[in-house]
Formats: sequence, C-alpha cells, structure tokens
Amino acid sequence: PLAVRLAPGGDALAQLAEALGRHGAAVAGLGDAEGDALAGRPGTVRWRDGRWETVAFTHRRRPPPADAESRSGAAAARPRDSNGREKDAGGGALEAEALREAGNRAFRAREFGRASKLYTQALMAAPEGPGAPALHSNRSACALAMGLWREALAEAEKCVAKAPEWAKGHLRRARALEAGRRLPQARAALQEAASLDPSLGSLVRDFVASHP
Repeated sequence: PLAVRLAPGGDALAQLAEALGRHGAAVAGLGDAEGDALAGRPGTVRWRDGRWETVAFTHRRRPPPADAESRSGAAAARPRDSNGREKDAGGGALEAEALREAGNRAFRAREFGRASKLYTQALMAAPEGPGAPALHSNRSACALAMGLWREALAEAEKCVAKAPEWAKGHLRRARALEAGRRLPQARAALQEAASLDPSLGSLVRDFVASHP
C-alpha cells in the first residue's frame, strides 16, 4: 500500500494532496469528516482496500549512546565534598598541593597567619595524604614565627605522630620546646632528630653550648 507521513498540526488533506501529487496520485475516497479526524492525528495514513486509514505513530525516546551513559554514570559516582563539589581523582592531593605552594609563598613573604590558613586548608583537602606531615611541620613553623610556641608544639607533635622517622618533625618539636623554655625536652628532641639525620648533629652541639 501507498503510505504518506502526516506532520502534526497541519491540514491533512493538503498534506496528502501535495505528497500524493508527487507520485501521480490523487486524494480520493477521503471525506471531510475523515480529513478532520486525521488532522489531529499526526502519523502515517495509507490507502488500502478503497479507503484511507491511519496507522498509529508514537515517538520513542532514543537511548543514549553507551559512552554517554558511561560518562554520566561515572560523573554521578565521583566523590563529592560537603559543598557538593567534585573531589579530584587523587583524593584531594592536587588541591592540597596547590594550597601548600600558596602557603609557601605567603610564608616567604612573612605573611605567617595567611600561610597557616592555607596550610590548614591543604590539610582539610587531604588530611591523610602523604603531604600531611609536612603541612603540620609548616603550621608549626608559622605558629613559632608568630610567637605561639604551644601551638607550634602541638603541630610538631602531630607531625611526629604521622611521620615518626622524619627528622624534621622532631626538629620542629625541639624548636617549640626551646621557645617554651622546656630545655631538657628540647635537647632530647634534638638528639632524636640527629639520630635520624646525622647531618643535624651540629645543632645538638650548638644547643648544648647555648644552654649549658
């Protein structure tokens, strides 16, 4: 049978005449009532057995491509922070590194309060990352530069707890204890640092000379 596609919202008879005319056919056997009925039914009409009839036509939503589904699924599965922002694939390590570098620049500019805040933000981005001990060490240095030896000691102890084999954490602890005039403890912390890094032995000797 000959089939013609009807567009929605148009004049069914006019559409049939135009389409069938291109094929040398004529609109026949379609009364006004049938034309009115077809006008509100976009789809396909065809001439069969001496009469026009409509064929149901339903729009079907195309399924998304497989790669689009995988992308949307992957995006939904990405971890997000408390503000709904996506975390980076490194568990915050990239953000933490950028914040640490910004903190280093502030520290070199002697903006110790700002540097400390940046180091804190870096720790929040990756609290258990490999750079966490160094960030605690840096926060200790900031606190000590601002004359806050207790805060400096607390950060140094966090550094030592996370990286007990890292000499710099013990060195930070020694400096904070020295600022707080806890000299025996400061000396012991320096000796621990020197045992892990023999190049720090001269610091122990200088300390003993300064605090006989």
